[in-house]
Amino acid sequence: MNRLLSQFFSLLIALSCFSCNVEKEPRVNFSGLDSRLEKYVFGKKKYWIFENDSTGLQDSIEIINTKYGNYRYEFLNNEVSLIEYFQMDLKNFSTNLSYNYRLSVVEIKRDGGGDVGEEGQLIYSCLDEPGYVNRALNTVEIHPSLTINGNIFNNVTETKVLASQQLVPTFKYDTYHYFSDNVGIVKTVIDSGNGNFESWSLKRWGYN
Repeated sequence: MNRLLSQFFSLLIALSCFSCNVEKEPRVNFSGLDSRLEKYVFGKKKYWIFENDSTGLQDSIEIINTKYGNYRYEFLNNEVSLIEYFQMDLKNFSTNLSYNYRLSVVEIKRDGGGDVGEEGQLIYSCLDEPGYVNRALNTVEIHPSLTINGNIFNNVTETKVLASQQLVPTFKYDTYHYFSDNVGIVKTVIDSGNGNFESWSLKRWGYN
């Protein structure tokens, strides 16, 4: 009888320890890139050549490296959120300027980073409707199609970074970007004030 009781109590202790271990395991929630954002994921050696609409000068940009990872958020209720991000490191060969585009869930940031993705300026969100301002980004209009340098781009989203509203001065002036699925930015317009605009349109693109 004592032996049975001993085995019974041993079993209770084992079950109790197992229950404690199970409760300590955090619940993990994972958020990946939205399927609409995946259309802006490009690999190393992807390039874009832009032409200045006024001067005809050309500017070359290329992806020199890519990086994938997750942001990790831990909550007091024993839950953990993993937020996927994809980063493209770019180099502008005309100006020798390096920067990144970091994609996360539904948005793209320029010069993104930080432990929880707090750094960088938002330049695109696939959820924002035209007229909505979100962290210094105004989604201006969605164009059914645009013809640029003889190329027709469909479903082009026009955004505007409001320079004066940035928390970190990523852009010196108000800057418009035009995004086309599976191509990327097809046009950039810089508004330096007093009616002065600098416009760059995509000439060609591909992989080296």
